[in-house]
Amino acid sequence: MLKGKLAPIVLFIFSLLLFLLPLLTRNPYILHLAIIVLMNCATCESLLLLFRVGRPSFCHAAFLGIGAYSSAVLTLSLGISFWVALPLSGFVTMLIALPLGYVTLRVRGVYFWLATFAFGEAMVRLCSILEPIGGVRGIRDIPFPDTIHILNILTVDFSVTRIPYYYLILVIAALTIGIVVLIDRSEIGSTVRSIGEDPILSESIGISVVKYSVVMFALGCFFAGIVGAFYAHYMHVVNPSISGSLSSCLYIVAIIIGGTSLVGPICGAVLIAIMPEFLRGLPGIEDLLFGLILILIIIFIPDGLAVSMPRRLRRFISVPFGDGGNPSP
Repeated sequence: MLKGKLAPIVLFIFSLLLFLLPLLTRNPYILHLAIIVLMNCATCESLLLLFRVGRPSFCHAAFLGIGAYSSAVLTLSLGISFWVALPLSGFVTMLIALPLGYVTLRVRGVYFWLATFAFGEAMVRLCSILEPIGGVRGIRDIPFPDTIHILNILTVDFSVTRIPYYYLILVIAALTIGIVVLIDRSEIGSTVRSIGEDPILSESIGISVVKYSVVMFALGCFFAGIVGAFYAHYMHVVNPSISGSLSSCLYIVAIIIGGTSLVGPICGAVLIAIMPEFLRGLPGIEDLLFGLILILIIIFIPDGLAVSMPRRLRRFISVPFGDGGNPSP
């Protein structure tokens, strides 16, 4: 009972801190790190939709790259406003994901992983040889988002400070997480989870496994494309490396170490974004330590940070969350 009452309070305090962060610090480095963390949170939460159908994709970063390239081309070559290019990039990404998902989701196990891995690597090679989009150099000098004038009172200029970028990605992350939560708690979410647990049994009772899997695949890629479009205009450059399979693997690892609950991808995304910053002062061994820490987390916290850590913390401080004043197991 107490746990249920505390959850909304904790969520409100956490949301308030996120909203007030630019007022608490103007340090550009902290704001940049917060923006990267929120980008990872949105991307990992969108990948959770694929985990729900039991199909973690090794090409999720490729769709993030498609969204980034799409927005760069739409704004630079066609002169379209960033605010129009942002959702369009998501739809372009989804349109590319639909046929790919329809083909690859018909195979299972390692064959699906190999197919998505091959697509991610093919995207890197394709972007590297296409000179109209910059080839290996990529696209540079991507413009700032258009300035916003609100009732002639407030002017939001993205070229002055990182604060507008922070609030924009905060909105994108909040919408992504909110939609994923709504889907997960709906009847569709129950159907999708049953597919992830046993696709053969689900198909035997009349559930169209391919249809639901393709929809989740395309929707997850849509949000990845939105994040990619934001990335392009935040970094002002996009190159083929953004679509690499290494980034996709990191997103998958983030969900594994965070857990497949709704909060798990957020915990994992925060960890994989912040941990390298703490290890940056150890040149030569930072990658080794990063990998070692991830392995230790997987071994000793197999259920994920979002599930195991609160349980262990409750046991450590002996807070009575169970009925009758007894600690929960």
